Amino acid sequence: MKRFDARLRVGDAERRTTVTPVADGADVAFDGGAPERVTVERDAQGRLVLRLGERTVRGAAVRDGSKIRVAFDGRLWTFETVAAGRRAGAAGGLGEIRAPMVGKVVQVSAAAGDVVAAGAPLLVLEAMKME
Repeated sequence: MKRFDARLRVGDAERRTTVTPVADGADVAFDGGAPERVTVERDAQGRLVLRLGERTVRGAAVRDGSKIRVAFDGRLWTFETVAAGRRAGAAGGLGEIRAPMVGKVVQVSAAAGDVVAAGAPLLVLEAMKME
């Protein structure tokens, strides 16, 4: 796998990261700084164990389209890949939306080819008795 750039969001703060996969994990550079070795494995209970330098934390992760949401130490970290020369979410993106869970589409508010504003509702998904 090749090196890629990603945005890392923790709460409202955003950091630029460069991730270079290596055999035992990845080298991650935050905001153009020196890369740090990151390894991820699972413990006996199936939780993720992340090691960043001397620090070790346990948590969970879920993929949500182009984003990976990771919960460690009671904080939610969101990694989102950034296409070269384009900000994520810009026009001409992937053309797909993925739900974080299985559900049923109960309303569609936009048709294929419609121009929609950022943040405009596209559809209503019902899952686990929620919309």
